[in-house]
Amino acid sequence: MALIKPFATPQGVTATYHKLLNVEVDSLQEVVQLVVAIYNSQEARDTNMQPLWHEYVRVPFNRLSFDPREIFYPLLQDYDFSYLVNADTSVPPDTQLHPPVFQIVEPPPPPPPVVPPGF
Repeated sequence: MALIKPFATPQGVTATYHKLLNVEVDSLQEVVQLVVAIYNSQEARDTNMQPLWHEYVRVPFNRLSFDPREIFYPLLQDYDFSYLVNADTSVPPDTQLHPPVFQIVEPPPPPPPVVPPGF
């Protein structure tokens, strides 16, 4: 699974295949950190070529329609090799293991720059 979208790089190469490599939920900073490998094509990825680069994306919790930590507490309770199997939790028992579909809430555009008089 990946995202397919042509993107003209500054180096003149079109990257089309964007593979999510890592997702980290940082509770202290309240962000989800994503690492995306950018490939020229799916063929490049499938033949184990190196990505053109890695894109690092930070999504603040307040941009999500739910708290991503809610997904992982039930996983800790159900994962066979976790010492937290069958632990009590404050997460409601009907919480699904699959995350709900969420949307990223786009912030409003910044205001136009103020140009001092005389410029």
